[in-house]
Amino acid sequence: MRQCVLSTFSHGSPVECLSLVPSGGGTLLASAGGTEIHIWDLLQSRSNSGSGKPLVTLSHHHKTITCLSVVGGVRSSCDIRLLSGSLDRHVKIYDITDYSVVHSLTYPSPVLSLGVAENAELSPLVVGMTDGVISIRHRGRGREPLATGLSVRRKREMERKAERNRKYLSDGFLMNQKPEVVLSVVLELTRRGALVSAVSGRRGAALSKMFAFCKRWLSVPRFTRAVLDLATVLVEAYGDEVLDSEAVCGEFLLLKKALAYELRMQEMLMQVSGMIGFITQAHCLTHEGHKRTMLVPGDGSLQDVSAS
Repeated sequence: MRQCVLSTFSHGSPVECLSLVPSGGGTLLASAGGTEIHIWDLLQSRSNSGSGKPLVTLSHHHKTITCLSVVGGVRSSCDIRLLSGSLDRHVKIYDITDYSVVHSLTYPSPVLSLGVAENAELSPLVVGMTDGVISIRHRGRGREPLATGLSVRRKREMERKAERNRKYLSDGFLMNQKPEVVLSVVLELTRRGALVSAVSGRRGAALSKMFAFCKRWLSVPRFTRAVLDLATVLVEAYGDEVLDSEAVCGEFLLLKKALAYELRMQEMLMQVSGMIGFITQAHCLTHEGHKRTMLVPGDGSLQDVSAS
């Protein structure tokens, strides 16, 4: 059986994923690579011997796009939505009628894969992330479903929630509350997936205080886990902006030094623990030997204690 190439497309970047997009006029192909999505017309490409430019180019991510998915199209081609996930921790939802972004979802870690179970109750959106966590979001019960089965929250409601989350970690709260209280709030925000929005929108002095808080309590063992969670989110959210402010850069470098010091201390403690274990084991063996034998006065011979 002879095999031949029907069409060739030049995306311009290493291609991460492909997805067929049904449309009224035929079948479209979506290719994702780098930070762009290209939409190609398969029928037109065959008639033009596989050459030409993409119909549309979408550039709404600022890091590599890792996955694509298409949902809807049961009732008509107007119902179809294209979803894209990226290492920038966002999932974008596009309307293929005009290729506009109708909704954007934010996740705590970079997104590697996604899928929507259209035939299941509440149409869950399943997203896999780099830290091994799988997020499953459902459409709320009693809500009117959209054409795609996805629930789109109103922008105003999301802004109110983000503002409320930011108040939980305000400057006054960080400085005036006990660290146990602050880090309990951090753990709860992490559990709810709201820590990213809680630390967003900070600049200058506010950001410096958050880095200073992390540096101060990093060395306390019972706080380490929560402090590392907070510091990781801060670095991911503001890594590109640290150098913009001298004060923020200074606090960031101090946090980096504190973390390096903690790592060195952990290594030293592991070495000391190994030495103590070796000495303890040697002492136990020696002590057991003394129990087994003793020196008999007079002739200098050894007598087995267990036999006497």
